[in-house]
Amino acid sequence: MRWSLAPVTLLIVLLTPGQGRAASGAVWDTQAAKPSENAGRIGQYHCTTSRQGYNYWVYAPKSYSESNPAGLHLFFHGQGSQGSAQSFGRWALHFCDKFNLVGVNMEYMDGDNKKDTAGKVLSAEEAVAQVMADYKIVRGRGAVGSFSGGGLPHGRLHSQYAGDKTPRFSWPFSHSSLYGSNFWKSATGTHTMSWFIGLGTGEWDVGKPTLGTTQQRRAGELYGVALRGGCPDVDFKIIKGKGHDIADADVAASSAGFRRSDIMLAPFVYGGDYPERELAGIVSAANSRQLGSAARLLGQVLRSKSLDADTKKKAEDLDRLISARIGEMLRLLQELSETDFVLFAYYAQQASRQLTGHPAQKDVRSLFTKMASASDSRRADAAFQLFARSFSSFFGQAVLHANAIPILVEIRRYSGEQSLVYRLSDEYLLLADPEELKKYQEALPQTAAAPKK
Repeated sequence: MRWSLAPVTLLIVLLTPGQGRAASGAVWDTQAAKPSENAGRIGQYHCTTSRQGYNYWVYAPKSYSESNPAGLHLFFHGQGSQGSAQSFGRWALHFCDKFNLVGVNMEYMDGDNKKDTAGKVLSAEEAVAQVMADYKIVRGRGAVGSFSGGGLPHGRLHSQYAGDKTPRFSWPFSHSSLYGSNFWKSATGTHTMSWFIGLGTGEWDVGKPTLGTTQQRRAGELYGVALRGGCPDVDFKIIKGKGHDIADADVAASSAGFRRSDIMLAPFVYGGDYPERELAGIVSAANSRQLGSAARLLGQVLRSKSLDADTKKKAEDLDRLISARIGEMLRLLQELSETDFVLFAYYAQQASRQLTGHPAQKDVRSLFTKMASASDSRRADAAFQLFARSFSSFFGQAVLHANAIPILVEIRRYSGEQSLVYRLSDEYLLLADPEELKKYQEALPQTAAAPKK
């Protein structure tokens, strides 16, 4: 993992409203959808698309309002699970109500995600476009997830529009969740996101190729990216004994990952509220995570003596939003510095770049320097690198390989008890053969050296 917080020169482009949202080819970028009779509606309701039998349900939380724009939560159900599309229980609890996200559950009445997958993806795009027309949605702020065969349209949507060569605002999500999902597309080469990948030992052999094969492969791809300096916020959670369903613990864990990427990686300002010539470019800078430059430019606008009263009020509102986001970032970094050095180090680098020229950058640099010099932090980083490098050799079917036991024990010892990789190591060790684990514990020395990178 690269720990440098060297200064980064950022180019600010003063965009006019609508720029920065160049069409990626997705229906939601065509601006063809118009507000419907459901515009601004709070609660749950059913909708149809232009394709017969391809429907969706919407859930708008009570926290949503014109003055409190939302993000998006999109979900694809599994094979034969169309009857569950109207249920927002877990999504409302852990995502929509908690983070002010408008939920969209796709409902394919044929129950077969393998049939006309392309049409199902187009219907999902249509649903997202309509929700964006009916609500103030901060484009790029959201979570997308799937269960079982729902991974087919999810993966296709992802591969078509999440590529890092497409405009950032053309991809509505900063977090992806695979709940025992047949997600067969590569997880790499996309915009930076956090990931949750959940699997139960009772569903390991489901599907062809099996979930145990594809879920591991997706996680392995992402851990490989993390070893090259990419995002390490990847949660490959295994629940011993869980069958082919979605556990509440999975959704809760996924929600925790979304919280981090939402604060550190996602846009947060609804651009439509700030069409003024003086503010539009600043909004684009803020949503492009150039917060230091956005704050500086906003300060110049607020000091202008020629600013009319309405624009000044909007500038003050935007100033509060940017200041609040910087405060959230600093609080999250402080939390991670006390619980998970690996996630802290990565997100601190992100924050330092975003805060270039802002006084808060010094606070980030100071905390980073303090943490990076600590021996416990260096050991935690080495433990994560060992975890990511060894991941592909951990499992044989739903059983932990015997030679993975000492590796995970070492990782667990040095990664910090509240860290993500500590929890994963604990879960994986539950899959070990009890006799093999016992033999290792009996032979375990009283002390051991820190893991080597």
